[in-house]
Amino acid sequence: MNRLLLSLLMLAALAGGLTAKNMGDSTPLSQANGWLKPLFTQSSESGLLIVNFWASWCAPCRREMPMLDGLYRNGMPVLGYSMDEDRFLADEFLRRYPVTFPNLIGQATEANPIQVFPTTVIINPQGQPLYVHQGELDETSLVNAWQKLKAESEVVRP
Repeated sequence: MNRLLLSLLMLAALAGGLTAKNMGDSTPLSQANGWLKPLFTQSSESGLLIVNFWASWCAPCRREMPMLDGLYRNGMPVLGYSMDEDRFLADEFLRRYPVTFPNLIGQATEANPIQVFPTTVIINPQGQPLYVHQGELDETSLVNAWQKLKAESEVVRP
């Protein structure tokens, strides 16, 4: 996981190649900035963002979704990113496992270093990964990592 991946995500978003997905609605990300703005406002308050990379065929991904959605509903900024090559599969997954947090639907590429699903990353405002967990994640571990990183970022802020 590195800054290259996040740069690729932003580049694809600007090109309109990714789609924001939430509760059955989809619009090109380049047209969804207003819709995603609350998430980025929320993440800027803490300076951190949780990004969860998932795939429709991934059983642990299905099990994590309710936990991630609960954290999002309780104020933690969560962004999902489907790595499905088939858009239909990602759409169907989100219909079967609905969540309220935003999801990007893209495609896995050779430039993408993610090999394990799910992979959860906590990034800072510069897009640097501060925490990476490969495989299924439990709520306690994620919340503990979030609180530790949030406390550290508050100490560093002027």
